[in-house]
Amino acid sequence: MNKLGVVLLGMVLSFGVAKANENTSSNGLFINAFDVGVQILPNYNEDGQNEGFEKTRMYANINIDARWKNRVNRKEAIHNLGIDIKFLGTANDSNQSLSSLVPSSFDNVSDTVDISFYYQYISSFTILAKSKNLYSEIGIITHAGIRSRKTISLSNDTVNYYGDIGIKYSYFQDNPYSDVGISENLPSFYMGAYIREYSDYNGFNNTERYIFDFKYKVSSKYNVFIGAEANLGEEEDEIYLTLTLRNDFLKLFDLFK
Repeated sequence: MNKLGVVLLGMVLSFGVAKANENTSSNGLFINAFDVGVQILPNYNEDGQNEGFEKTRMYANINIDARWKNRVNRKEAIHNLGIDIKFLGTANDSNQSLSSLVPSSFDNVSDTVDISFYYQYISSFTILAKSKNLYSEIGIITHAGIRSRKTISLSNDTVNYYGDIGIKYSYFQDNPYSDVGISENLPSFYMGAYIREYSDYNGFNNTERYIFDFKYKVSSKYNVFIGAEANLGEEEDEIYLTLTLRNDFLKLFDLFK
């Protein structure tokens, strides 16, 4: 976790130096989205055996995203900052309690709230394609988040804390800086790989995990996405799939007018 903090601090400092440079020009973009749909997870029997993707949960993800495009000495860089709020199901050990016993496996799925902040840096060398109708990029990304717990930990924590660092590739059907709708201003496809450390991973001793995720738009007309996330490590693995519809989050408030 200390290494993650050093990396994040270095990114913030480099951003501050760039902003202070007299030769710097910048413009920003604010994006928001609301994904809602179904999550498909493994089902676990009482013995902790994985019986395949048989469980479903309602899945929702609120994303608020901001981008700054900076030009320093004719070199372009992008700073991407945002927050994800997810309502999803996660695997756990239903017998986990205020004891020092380490669970042997998962045997249940519980409703979970996950809130994470992220920062991504994309340099001019990792902007892979840029035109009016096409844009793709690779950047270094770090997350800091909290996830609700099914049970209270030994230290009376009701949430798990985590932090990670990794890389993320994003592909846009349209240039995100052009004047287009919300569905085109967020990636049509992305995939990421991260090394993550939890304060507690469902009672297991090993808290370092390897996270892989992706999301892909299968229908531009209806803004339908499929996605998956894998949480892998020495202990039990956790994998789920999603099928969601996307809309502008701020438009939801129009329902109350």
